[in-house]
Amino acid sequence: MQIFNNIMHIPAYAGLVFLVLCCFRSKSLKMYIISFIFAILLGAFFEYLQSFVPGRYASMSDVLLNAIGVVVGMVVFRVQGIGIRG
Repeated sequence: MQIFNNIMHIPAYAGLVFLVLCCFRSKSLKMYIISFIFAILLGAFFEYLQSFVPGRYASMSDVLLNAIGVVVGMVVFRVQGIGIRG
């Protein structure tokens, strides 16, 4: 069950960054970079907050899985034809 919970970080953060990118009118490289940084920092912040919850702990592997999900979401966004312009 723990492996499943860890793997679920990937589609969760892929979906997050996909939706964030959809919010931008401009699809420039700058928006991809801003979205990447936003999603990574959000995931790291959630991990930090989790360290204060009894029975939970912060994990760098979760942050790494979040980052993988962000990259997957960006690739899916690009493949969907929305891509980088200008």
